[in-house]
Amino acid sequence: MPQQKLCLQTVDDVLAYWFDGVTTREERREKMSSHDFFNKMAPKWFMGRDADFIRVQTASAELVHRAGRDELHDGEWATPRGYLALILLTDQFPRSIWRGTAEAYQYDERAQALSAHVVDHGWDKTHFYYAERIFIYLPFEHSERVEHQRRAVELMKNAASDTSWRLWFHNRFGVNVRMAKQHLRIIERFGRFPYRNDVLGRESTPDELRWLASPDLPIFARSQLSEKTRAALAEYKGHAAGDGSAAGRQTNHRSGSSSWTPIKRTAPWLAAATAVGLSATAAYRLYRIRQSQA
Repeated sequence: MPQQKLCLQTVDDVLAYWFDGVTTREERREKMSSHDFFNKMAPKWFMGRDADFIRVQTASAELVHRAGRDELHDGEWATPRGYLALILLTDQFPRSIWRGTAEAYQYDERAQALSAHVVDHGWDKTHFYYAERIFIYLPFEHSERVEHQRRAVELMKNAASDTSWRLWFHNRFGVNVRMAKQHLRIIERFGRFPYRNDVLGRESTPDELRWLASPDLPIFARSQLSEKTRAALAEYKGHAAGDGSAAGRQTNHRSGSSSWTPIKRTAPWLAAATAVGLSATAAYRLYRIRQSQA
């Protein structure tokens, strides 16, 4: 990542920081539409293991608060790219700065409103590329409203609609759509995200506790558990093991019976189908070249 100022102040600061210095239209068209670029940046964006990356967010907490309080709405902040910067500040930054606390979710509604504005105006399709679109759609995925969750699934499915056939295929059957479906299934079952209960002062139901103690608790959920919840779950598992109860048993999200089925990995036929798709893409590009030369 290019040399980065510690405290972010402008739209360009935020976007250059988040997208590894890729700011020009040409660079964005090339890299933001690349599956390789997304895979390269994903650990930094989602794993929370890059101390330097997180340090910049922490140092920019006041900018996050200003974005959350709707104090940044003029000039560059009122442009499509300004909206993307605001979405990052209100949706992504709090989850790193205040992970495991109620403050991590304090600006979620603001982020959802910003995302809705971008999507409703069609800016996600006219001004942004694949990697940028993912972050425009994530606030819907973080919502506890089922209509937002369903919207997130559909938006994620079409995030790569105007890119190469290869990227479209990887996206359609890849991690972003699978994650959106996982979030939707949790909300359809519980009506909320149980891993937020403790920090938001909500009491977990027995079914939620069984799910939280399950080995199939998604990684994104496990990463957001508070220390208090982790300790309580460890104690819960200990009691369950002692009395032979069903804690930790998988639970079916449709029927409520025992058998929570995590979304499976991509089917074995993916490699063959991808090869066919790549061949089709190459043939189409050759056809376009010949047509332009005719």
